[in-house]
Amino acid sequence: MSLIPSYDLLCNNKDYFLDHNLCNLPIQFIQRIGAFQNCEVVHGVMAILQRWKMLYATSTEYIKEIMTQVPLDLIETLSLKIHSGVRFSYIFPSDVVFQKGGVSFY
Repeated sequence: MSLIPSYDLLCNNKDYFLDHNLCNLPIQFIQRIGAFQNCEVVHGVMAILQRWKMLYATSTEYIKEIMTQVPLDLIETLSLKIHSGVRFSYIFPSDVVFQKGGVSFY
């Protein structure tokens, strides 16, 4: 019974998973993929940035993220939360991308 949320997520989002492979994720994340069963997919860069700003603004205890790029557009919002006592941590890959003025640095 504990596997049903995972199967439900995969079935309801089969078009997404045709283009997005799970094999590079650590097994502990794959085993918990069902936790996203009630998630909402957000499309578009601006919509995603607005969602992040909303999440940062409403965070009261901590912010934890796994990202491939440093979100420089969100530094000001994040800085305000850190100064108010919200704990913050990111996990980045070894080949993290830093963006500056629309240019990506690797």
